[in-house]
This record gives sequence, C-alpha cells and structure tokens, in this order.
Amino acid sequence: MIYYNVKIIKIFNKLKLNMFSTPFNTKQSFGESNFSTQCGLFSKASLGNIQKSIIKEKKEILSLIGVGDSIFDIISEVSMEIIKKYELENNKTIYINQNSIKIFDEINKMPIVRYTPGGSSQNILRVLSCRLNNNKKYKISMLGCVGEDEYKYKIYNSLVDCGVNPILQISKNESTSKCAVCICNKKTYYMADIGASKNIDEQFVANKLEEISNHEAILIDGYSLQYQFNICKNLCESFYRDKKLTILTLNNEYIIKYYNERIIEIANISDIIFGNMAQAEEFSELKGVEIKKIFEKIFKKLRPKSRLLVIHNGLDGAYCSKFNYKENNLEFILQYFSPKIKSEEIIDRTGYEDAFLGGFLSEYMKGNSLYECLKMGNETANVILHNYGCTFAKNFEFKTFQI
Repeated sequence: MIYYNVKIIKIFNKLKLNMFSTPFNTKQSFGESNFSTQCGLFSKASLGNIQKSIIKEKKEILSLIGVGDSIFDIISEVSMEIIKKYELENNKTIYINQNSIKIFDEINKMPIVRYTPGGSSQNILRVLSCRLNNNKKYKISMLGCVGEDEYKYKIYNSLVDCGVNPILQISKNESTSKCAVCICNKKTYYMADIGASKNIDEQFVANKLEEISNHEAILIDGYSLQYQFNICKNLCESFYRDKKLTILTLNNEYIIKYYNERIIEIANISDIIFGNMAQAEEFSELKGVEIKKIFEKIFKKLRPKSRLLVIHNGLDGAYCSKFNYKENNLEFILQYFSPKIKSEEIIDRTGYEDAFLGGFLSEYMKGNSLYECLKMGNETANVILHNYGCTFAKNFEFKTFQI
C-alpha cells in the first residue's frame, strides 16, 4: 500500500480529481502495486487507473436477481445466561439442533421482541431497492423458498414493500427459515433454523427460468452453496454465457473453509466478489499481512478474468481492487474511510455488511464511479447500525399485501 503526500495532492488537484469528502494526509491510503517511486507517487499509467475508478464509466444495469435464504429475524435483548445456555458466539451464526430449537420460544417470550426480514441476499436486495428509491426503472427480484406458515406472508410482504419482486417457492414440508438474533452487552449473536430455504428445487427454477433470465445481473449468496450449489452453478454459468454480471458474496469463514471448491468454482466466473476482512484472510489463507498481498493472493487463486474484489472492513471503511492478469499485478486498490461511529450509538450490527453491499450496488447499477459506490455503501451501513435488524426505521412495521 502506498501513501499520499503533498505532491500527489497537487497532481490530483491539477487533474481535477479532488472529489473526496475528507482531505488527504500521509496516513490515508489509496494505492496500487505499479507505482514509480517509494515516495508514494503514481506512475502515469497508474494515475490513469485511478482516474477510471473515480469517473463514471459504466453503463447502467437495470435489473438484478438475488439467490439466497428467505429468513425471518426474531430480535431481542437477552441476558448472558441465554448466551451461555445455547453456547452462542459473538457475530457468528450457529445452526440449531434438537437441544437448541427451544431458543425461539424463549426469545418470543422476551418483554420486547422485534421481527424483521433477514438473510444475506434478502437484506442486500431490500436495501438495494430502497436506495434506488423503488424506482420502476430498475427491477430487483429475489429467488428463494418459504414454508407453508404465517411467516411466508411476512417475507413476501417485506419484499414487496421494498420494491423487490418475490419469486418464492412454497415448501409444505418445512417452516419458513428464521434466525434468533440475540443482543447482549452491545454484542450480537445468531442462531438460525434454515428450514424451507434449502428446499428450493431445480424444477421450480426451470419453471421460472424465463423470468430469472430476464435480468442483467445475478447475486449468489455464499450460504446457498451449501445446499443449492447445482442451482447456483447452473444459473451463474447461464448468466456468464450471456455475458451478464455475476456477483458472489463470501458470507462466512465457515463456508469458505468447508466449501472452498464450490466457492472457487463460482468465483471463477464472477465479475464482483464481496466479503469482509476476516473472509478475505480465510480465502487468501493469509493473516496479519498488508491488504495488497491478500488481494493479490485471492486474484491469483482464480482463473484470469476481469473482476472486482470488494472488501468491507467494518467501521474502518472498505476497499475495492482490480487485477491485471497480463501484467500480473494489481491495477489499483481504492479505499474509502468510513465516518467514525461511537460504540454507544450502535444499536444492532445485524445486516451491517449486507447493507454495505446493497448501498454499493445501488450506485454500481446506476453506472457511477467506484468511489461513489464505496461512499454509498459505507453511508448505508452506518444507517443500519442505528436500527434493529437490517432496516432503515427504528420501529419496523409490516404493510399488508396479499400473495
């Protein structure tokens, strides 16, 4: 990583690229691998790459479909006794078993319980649609599966309310997926019952294929690769053949570790790969090294292809980068620093990273610069931190629609 100094600021001012909301200083980084000197000055070639990352250069993407879990979040403040009883881990999702399924009964009996839609893809799509202001110009759809119960209506209604088109299979064999979100001492713990999400079948997808294919981009939730791999693979390959955009979210270190071959297979044909810093370290198998080396390792693990890597670094902002396979080096690493939020202002981290990607994609679909994408992603994520669940409202309420 390289750093700005006074000279580089003058170069950017001369090029009229000084579009950033915060001033540069020697501690802020915005760099790439092919620089000319150790003082932090970019070569002419690299300045061109930086310029491309700032100006608007892409065409609009008018439609996107996401594939993932249709989950309902049940959120409540709990005691440490609950955390220990169910052996929950901070900021990690644990799946229920016969001994832990009673957690939902306990959460539902809490004095204050909030119910919000959840699941990575569903969060991303709802945020994306809201950031696009439910503009009829853009079409956002969700492919998933719900159970034959009351929660299917809540899932459906929450998507419609946000302007997302639901393409939902109804499974009569299982209940709608749900997740107990337990907040204790400003930390968030998750226990999920996958339920109906895993039951989406190839025949349903085949019946909806024409509607699915009528989108310009597809988003694949990394969690789905556990039990919907063939469906995800076939859809990604179809979009790839048609030269449409494919986006993969890494989602979880567990998925990367135990389903690594599946992750790589989808990543090889993906145009955008999204994850957080812990997931990037797991995917690269590098820890405690500078971000440039992590990015290089991830790109080199994959088949040569033009792609964008976006890594969210929590409250410290986010990075995005491209790799030049012909020259075997990074074209650039762009970093956006997130405005600092006081810990006492944070209500709930649920959907925080999903909200970042939803905000990022809202600018990306408009064809705006990567800088604007990172900026909107961070601003959106920071809003979500002030609310319960992945919502823009302090007190989330459902509107009523009919399926």
